[in-house]
Amino acid sequence: PSRTNAQKIELILGTIQTENWTLGYFLYQIFRAKDNEGGEIHRSSTHSQMVSIILAGRSNKSVADIIAEWMAHPDGRIPADSTNSDLLYSTTVPYTDIRPVRA
Repeated sequence: PSRTNAQKIELILGTIQTENWTLGYFLYQIFRAKDNEGGEIHRSSTHSQMVSIILAGRSNKSVADIIAEWMAHPDGRIPADSTNSDLLYSTTVPYTDIRPVRA
């Protein structure tokens, strides 16, 4: 029998946890192109192909679709009284230094 989306997600997340990775670290590694010394990271043909498909906009869900889900997800919202609440529209803090998805 075919697995449900929830079952597939649990299988993948379970593997990530078994490897002592976080979801963020997994995504970082998936999309990384250079190592810490600036050298190219070897990727399997499957890895290269899957990354290329989504980044080139040829997948059934685009990067924009994923970001839209992040922006609407209740887990990404931080409390209004948080020191991070004004960072979403910051022009002085680099986006790489902003940890929450949205304010």
